[in-house]
Amino acid sequence: MNQVDTLVIDKTGTITEGKPSVEKVVTLSHRFTKLDLLQKIASLNQYGEHPLAHAVVIYAKEKQTKLIPVADFEAVSGKGVIGTVANSRVLLGNRPLLEQFAIEMTGDVRQEIQAEQALGKTLSYIAVDQELVGYVAISDAIKESSSRAIKSLQQAGIEVIMLTGDNKLTAQADIGIAMGTGTDVAIESAGITLVKGDLQGIVKARHLSVEVMINIKQNLFFAFIYNILGVPVAAGMLYPFGILLSPMIAALAMSFSFVSVIANALRLNTTTL
Repeated sequence: MNQVDTLVIDKTGTITEGKPSVEKVVTLSHRFTKLDLLQKIASLNQYGEHPLAHAVVIYAKEKQTKLIPVADFEAVSGKGVIGTVANSRVLLGNRPLLEQFAIEMTGDVRQEIQAEQALGKTLSYIAVDQELVGYVAISDAIKESSSRAIKSLQQAGIEVIMLTGDNKLTAQADIGIAMGTGTDVAIESAGITLVKGDLQGIVKARHLSVEVMINIKQNLFFAFIYNILGVPVAAGMLYPFGILLSPMIAALAMSFSFVSVIANALRLNTTTL
């Protein structure tokens, strides 16, 4: 163990509490109500062993939903469960399970699902007789000890990797932020490093990023406006009127372009929260 330099850990039940709860059941078809879908998936999940399955069953009981018998139940490892409920073939699981059974997803549905996943929700898809008819949104709180433990491991020079069957939007961050007081491993892998190790730096980084993007657009304007105005004149556009642009004036205009861009960029040094 003392030679380990990389730790790969699961998410559900490891980083999180492992006590997921159903937030809502969404129907995507006029054929079924939310309660219809809840009865089908809860009945299916009464035979499941995964924490997500237990969450669905508990939610159904809270809604006083009656569970019904299921035939041909099958748990597909790492993907979900399938079975026959009320003479319909019901599937509940992740995206790879849909792909395994060639169940299609429309663009509008995909956008709706991505919006939910962006909020950190875990989604299980519901399909009935080869048609995607809804999904379940599930959340699982992070353990209080997870952050401290991972931070301690990183400070010891261990690279920590989360490996999960969940979707990328739910599981991973867009920007990695490291503490300047942390290890070289964490700093090297991060997109932003807080030199002082103070979380207030995140607020400043967010504010500064907005100001930088505004500054970039302003600088592009300054860079191009001189050329848009100067190049046609230098090419002789005003020659019919007896006006020629001196090379000295052209050089001066280009200098003003550089000065404008640099001076505008230096304004970022005065940015405050």
